Amino acid sequence: ALITAVNQGEAVYYCSQDIVGPASCYRSDTLGASYGPGVLAYTGQGAGSCGGLHGHIHVAPDGTAWLPVNQCSGLQGGVFSTDGGVTWVTFNVPNAVSQIQGADPSIAIDSDSNIYYAYVNNEPVSAGNPPEGHARAVKGHRNADNTITWSNYFDIGATHGIKNAAEIEAVGGTSGRAGVGFLGTDVAGDYQASSFPGKWYAFIATTYNGGATWTTVNATPNDPVQSMTGIWQQGGSHDDRNLLDFNEITADDKGRVLYGYSDGCVSDGCIGGTAPNDFVAFMRVARQSGGKSLFATNDGNTDTTTALAPKPPCLSGTRDVTASHLSWKAPDNGGSDITSYQILRGTSSGTEVLLGQTSGSKTTFQDTTADPSVPHYFYVVKAVNAVGTSNASNEIDLTVGPTPPVVLPYSCSGNNVVTDASGDAINPAPGGLGPTSQADITAISFSADTPATTITTKMTLANLTDTPSPGTTFTTYYVVWTANNGKTYATQVDVSPGPLVTYTWGEFNTGNNQLSTFNSTTGTFNPGVNGTITADVPMSGVGNPTIPITNVNGTPAVTNPYGLTIAGEGAVGSGLVFTQPMDRAPDTGFGQKWAVCPPPLQITIQTTPAGRTYSVDGAVYIATHTFSWTRGSTHTIAAPTPQDGGTGVRYYFSSWSDGGAISHTVAPTTNTTYTAKFGTQYYLTMNAGTGGKVSPASSWRTAGTSVSISATPSAGYSFSKWTGSGAGSFSGTTNPVNITMNGPITETATFTPPMQVTVQATPAGRTFSVDGTNYSAAKTFNWTPGSSHTIATTTPQAGDPGVRYYFSSWSDGGAISHTVAPTQSTTYTAKFGTQYYLTMTAGTGGHVSPGSNWKTSGSSVSISATPSTGYSFSNWTGSGTGSYSGPDNPRSITIMGPISETANFTHN
Repeated sequence: ALITAVNQGEAVYYCSQDIVGPASCYRSDTLGASYGPGVLAYTGQGAGSCGGLHGHIHVAPDGTAWLPVNQCSGLQGGVFSTDGGVTWVTFNVPNAVSQIQGADPSIAIDSDSNIYYAYVNNEPVSAGNPPEGHARAVKGHRNADNTITWSNYFDIGATHGIKNAAEIEAVGGTSGRAGVGFLGTDVAGDYQASSFPGKWYAFIATTYNGGATWTTVNATPNDPVQSMTGIWQQGGSHDDRNLLDFNEITADDKGRVLYGYSDGCVSDGCIGGTAPNDFVAFMRVARQSGGKSLFATNDGNTDTTTALAPKPPCLSGTRDVTASHLSWKAPDNGGSDITSYQILRGTSSGTEVLLGQTSGSKTTFQDTTADPSVPHYFYVVKAVNAVGTSNASNEIDLTVGPTPPVVLPYSCSGNNVVTDASGDAINPAPGGLGPTSQADITAISFSADTPATTITTKMTLANLTDTPSPGTTFTTYYVVWTANNGKTYATQVDVSPGPLVTYTWGEFNTGNNQLSTFNSTTGTFNPGVNGTITADVPMSGVGNPTIPITNVNGTPAVTNPYGLTIAGEGAVGSGLVFTQPMDRAPDTGFGQKWAVCPPPLQITIQTTPAGRTYSVDGAVYIATHTFSWTRGSTHTIAAPTPQDGGTGVRYYFSSWSDGGAISHTVAPTTNTTYTAKFGTQYYLTMNAGTGGKVSPASSWRTAGTSVSISATPSAGYSFSKWTGSGAGSFSGTTNPVNITMNGPITETATFTPPMQVTVQATPAGRTFSVDGTNYSAAKTFNWTPGSSHTIATTTPQAGDPGVRYYFSSWSDGGAISHTVAPTQSTTYTAKFGTQYYLTMTAGTGGHVSPGSNWKTSGSSVSISATPSTGYSFSNWTGSGTGSYSGPDNPRSITIMGPISETANFTHN
């Protein structure tokens, strides 16, 4: 009956309720273009009926529309319709006890039209114990007679020790599958109180077996949703009613769970546990990125048994002259704990290399090595677990921005003690339409008249008008502070169109954001861009504070100031009005104290060693100087480098005592001394004489360092010595040698020219060899002193016919072949003696003595002839210098050249 050409069988349901009574549902058969008449789904009257607020309506595949309700005669339950919303049947969930003010329940529906009723149960506790509200789920099956069979009751927060839960939502999948998202804390007690000490996290529970078992994970383990405070479940403008009930759960096209929630803890201090809750409502989505999904058709693409590498982190960061400040959201760990994060950096996109790493639980990194002169640094982060390393995060490009100014905790002037970025005001009315700039606080200031009898508060708005945001009828502006008497006061300005403006002040109730006492006063309304509202308060009514005080630790007129803008519905002063916050300034915490006017700071700037140059705000100084500065005021200190210190001496910048860059901004808040620390350098002058080179080259060297110097002679030259001057220098023959830079140093290396060695023979023309090479004339060599060489000759050596030469000696007394290693120029002479050949011939009839042989020149030889029998000696016939011819026998001859002697015999 519902199928039309327009809707193709799809109906749209819209249900709404009275706060304490009935609810009506409307059906559209035109896909929301128009709706039929409203039908009471429940009346809120009589036993067995449901009443008050309900949860989100869901429709099953079989067409049954399910509407969960928190209050159904003390139990949780709801209504369902099987006939397109024409009639509705009430049901209760046995044992699902309602909280007095509790979270709306939610119903997930699987593909078999089974429901999974998710709710926060008012747990039974022993007398005297704090209350608890556990997140639970139970499976329901609607029978043909419209009764419901309940099974598989399950405490889905038990595995995490959840004692209180809120804002529960459920979504179904294929047969037997469902997911539930909720906020939970492990602390019992009054979970709505502002002073509640628990931390709240987003949890996701899933079942894949019809609710028989559930697996629950903490989706935000490193980032609380609400910290050290409660979650308000009622109306009004309670500070912990920061829209955390604006949440929903669904699944994407792969069946992965998506849980959308409002985040009330967003600052680094709140997340880290060092600052209070932020009480904001930033949109967040927890997205399933691993494990089995709610759609069985996707199981083939999911490995649910093996741990995987992590998903990439989500990186953000800022940069100033001191460092790059990186932070990232922890990714899905892939089923194995993240053990570390790798930080990679580059100077152009895509060129990042490993810079460092953090432990697995730390999601921030300070890159103090970033050079302020480099215009761009690109960063990515990777997560590491036991399986592997994730893909890179998103890449960020960081350029140097201004160093965040130091904000003092107090103010002397009272100007802008609270500042807040524009664009963060919201319209809490249905639809949330703008404009909201008339309620968008940008600053709050305090001032006092002269004489000090009146305090004036001033609130600055982005664009102040008397027109409230759509759906509201007036806007209220509060400036809140704690006075010196410990009480909290506020000025209240109500603005309606006209403009109709009323000014009041009094004590302020921070629990419900309202004045608890009312006093009319005067003020101003100045509309426009950066428009202002002022209100006057008599000092006698707020503790008669001293203005100003000089002790920064004293109690001033104003502590913990902040501003609120409230949207109202109804007529101011007419009785019942509905109010909701639009903006808080600051978003978290409080502004500066006022009026604290301490004496100027005494700031000393100096150098070590003394006498070095530095600058302060562009002015150059040499000697130590003390300045009088206002606390928190910014100044630039710098130190040029290097600085001249006389001949061979200079000073280089080492560091500032506060760790800042060579030029950086300071904003001291206490008396401070800044010292520019310099190191000393001395000049090392290196000289090389003729015949070699020295290392290292002449350069500046840090005082006290050890430097290795070396001299290298050119070919044929030899190192002679170092001649040094200056403290720590060296003079001597050691090479290489270390010197210590205790002052300017000059080192000169001298070299010995090449050594000349002559090898020759006497008489000339005799052959000899040097290192295996033969020579027949004198030869001069260039040898390295001390180098080894072999000189040799042969004996005998032939001369002219009948003449030869024999080795006599080397001039150094060495053997005929021997090694020499001269250390200075010298001559080696191979000395030879001369021998001549004595030829002895006997004619017929006798013989001669001695036989033919070589004889040393100048030697005397006795020659004799002996006749044979029957013969007689006749005479000698000689030729050659020193020979003999004649009858003497025997006869002495002197060998003065080759000689031939022939003996002649006569036959008797």
